[in-house]
Amino acid sequence: MRNVMIHHRVFFCCTKPLSILPSLSPPHLHLSYSAAAAAASSPNRAIHCMANDSPLSQPLTGGDGSVSVPPPSPASSAIDFLSLCSRLKTTPRAGWGKRDVKNPESIADHMYRMGLMALISSDIPGVNTDTCIKMAIVHDIAEAEEIAELWREYEANASPEAKVVKDFDKLELILQALEYEQEQGKDLEEFFESTAGKFQTDIGKAWALEIASRRRKQQ
Repeated sequence: MRNVMIHHRVFFCCTKPLSILPSLSPPHLHLSYSAAAAAASSPNRAIHCMANDSPLSQPLTGGDGSVSVPPPSPASSAIDFLSLCSRLKTTPRAGWGKRDVKNPESIADHMYRMGLMALISSDIPGVNTDTCIKMAIVHDIAEAEEIAELWREYEANASPEAKVVKDFDKLELILQALEYEQEQGKDLEEFFESTAGKFQTDIGKAWALEIASRRRKQQ
């Protein structure tokens, strides 16, 4: 998202695919989490977790003094990843806070409703619903081989699914803006202006018109 759209991504660097999505292969992921790095991260900055040693595995020292790191188990890798993802549940989307919105949604809140948008729009010709759902869930995370590929596809706007999910990203934004206006009496016109005319798909345009219509009725 650009302009005033709220953008906050969490990046995970991996050595091999992680079995988070159904079609991914078993995990062989080494993750390192730095408390110092986490403390230095602000709500407006992405969190960078570099591929390294599993935090649940300790180096083993051999008789010759050499150090070896045992590979983490699939379960260990999965739980490491999911623990890092917990930040998505508690990190508010930065743009709302800048506009004094109280109790703003988290990154996970945003991605969840985008996933529901993809789920209920399953009849779009030429669009793979499963891909849309996956892309909606991971569009704010760059991780693993398949997820990274979906993220690159989303960023490049390179497929029908990417165009649909790009529209869902903007739709969720203006729907949330409308709800904050209703609940808190805010004027969030800038979000509607920044997305106007930028919807690429029929469903995006139709849903945007519906949201705009409901907003006009409340004014």
